[in-house]
Amino acid sequence: MVPTLTRTSETNDGMQIKTILNRIQKQRGFVYGTIQLEEQIGGLALTIEIAPHRRNRPQCSGCGQRGGGVYDRLAPRRFEFIPLWGLRVFFLYMMRRVDCACCGVTVEQVPWADGKHQLTTTYQWFLATWAKRLSWKEVARVFGTSWDQVFRSVAMAVTWGRDHVDLTGIRAIGIDEIHWQHGANFLTLVYQIDPTRKRLLWIGQHRRAKTLLQFFRWFGTERTDALTFICSDMWKPYLQVVAKKAGHALHILDRFHIAKHLSDAIDQVRRAEVRSLRQRGRQPLLTKARWLLLKRREHQTRDQRARLRELVQHNLRAVRAMLLREWFDDFWHFNNKAKLTTRKAYGFRSYRCLAIALYHTLGHLPEPETTHRFC
Repeated sequence: MVPTLTRTSETNDGMQIKTILNRIQKQRGFVYGTIQLEEQIGGLALTIEIAPHRRNRPQCSGCGQRGGGVYDRLAPRRFEFIPLWGLRVFFLYMMRRVDCACCGVTVEQVPWADGKHQLTTTYQWFLATWAKRLSWKEVARVFGTSWDQVFRSVAMAVTWGRDHVDLTGIRAIGIDEIHWQHGANFLTLVYQIDPTRKRLLWIGQHRRAKTLLQFFRWFGTERTDALTFICSDMWKPYLQVVAKKAGHALHILDRFHIAKHLSDAIDQVRRAEVRSLRQRGRQPLLTKARWLLLKRREHQTRDQRARLRELVQHNLRAVRAMLLREWFDDFWHFNNKAKLTTRKAYGFRSYRCLAIALYHTLGHLPEPETTHRFC
């Protein structure tokens, strides 16, 4: 029977809740005990006592070995579990201290939590999953926890995922950088951009040659030799490192930086031609035509298109350069790089926090298999 509140200390057998917990969150070597409702500052909370099975031997948290005797028991400790019906849920357990032959007296390791974390591991995965759908602040508000707890949960998920990531079969990577905070602060991002899988592989602080060399050391010689395509911008340190470490792969320069150089070249040609026309006493046809030449055709107004048709008749070098850029646009239509970067992770103050946010959002990291998925 589901417990109802008559007094703060009233309890009952809680058989139905125990049955659900044993089905979806069974703790090997431990049993669920008394279940009760408590009146807390934030509202009602459900507390579930846990006790070790009579044949359960405590596991040392240092070396992971079992068999040491029970030294003593600590005061009851609370571990927060996934909320139920809008109620906060806590596991209540008296931790045993183990007299381990290798590590001495240590606190036991329990299956539902890690170390000194106040949240159960299941609740941490629950928060980390919701952190992909909502902002971390919103997740904390909805589930009545703190931003720090959400961050620790995401960090746990990223650490586990990075330790179990599969790096086999990578044939194409993309190298890019993003600017964050103020000043010359950049991050180097490396993506997998194979047709069948696109994900963030690696993040490095700064955008130096040493930064990209760290990636190739992490990636390994065997996987680097298997690369067939590498896409990057025209940043010189990147070009040098790619030529040194993966010169066998086809190196493709990305569209954005090629287009930027083409636009700069068009503007230089335009300014030089304006000076030349003035020196020869001819009508300065290109005056106030900078943005007209740099603007893409789909963004031009009707008047701008009419003026451009007039300029084409004069066979000016700046106009020919603009038409050449449009030809490159048609070329890049068949070589378009997937947009893998996101601005969702911008604004985090520390590099570690930003890296965790990017891995969590773009890394497509694996998750452990569980008997029940809560979200």
